[in-house]
Amino acid sequence: MSDPTLELLRPLAALAILASTAAVAAPASEDRAAASLQARAAAARTSPVAAAEVAALAAPEPASSAADYRARTVTLHVLGVQQPGTPDAFATVADVATWETRDVRVGDAIGRNLLVRAIGPDGVVAADGAREVRLGVGRDVAVRVVEHVFDAAATPRGAHDYDVDPAALSRLRGLHGTGAAGEVVVIDQPAVKLTSVDPRGVLAHLGLREGDLLWRFDGQPVGPADLDRIATAVATPGSGVHAVDLTRNGAAFTVSYYPR
Repeated sequence: MSDPTLELLRPLAALAILASTAAVAAPASEDRAAASLQARAAAARTSPVAAAEVAALAAPEPASSAADYRARTVTLHVLGVQQPGTPDAFATVADVATWETRDVRVGDAIGRNLLVRAIGPDGVVAADGAREVRLGVGRDVAVRVVEHVFDAAATPRGAHDYDVDPAALSRLRGLHGTGAAGEVVVIDQPAVKLTSVDPRGVLAHLGLREGDLLWRFDGQPVGPADLDRIATAVATPGSGVHAVDLTRNGAAFTVSYYPR
């Protein structure tokens, strides 16, 4: 037979375990928030890039000078690796400052100076010229990243919104164009389905992706010919806040662009 005293104590023990678990989990969350704050502070400090380094960049921007580049410290965190050791291997890497993620593969550049050389079960091996940089899975690693002014032409500000630099976008559009094509599809109303998105073009910098369904721009219906109108409007200084209503992977939302 069971001891009545033990039966009474079991719920109290369970509550104690739950309280202990919560006490352990809370500092982890606080630590992540503190890491993000620290990463944002480090990333806010920039330094110039010498012409000699620009000449040796892994992913230089054509027709640019050293004045178009800056270097900053970015804290990266490899969330996981898929299919390591195969030609299809990729790693999901987060910027700790914002927790924005991207998938990288061998041959991809992180910033303009880091070239991904290998992806294994333990993480990513990148090269900055002759220097090797290792990004381990589950670790925060601070690295020096060189960026072009185009790389900050549109930066996430949370949710689906962006801060944009119209002058940088205008210059980018002059070199690489709108960078997208679309076709009309009709579901319950006409929309533009993006059939291709050039990663160098304006719309890619604005966070739009192949397969997106664009319904309205600034409240007005859009067609394929309006893609360049979207790029032009957001890249025009003084034109105010703009918004695109879209559907991606079945989820409908609005992306807003706020000029700096």
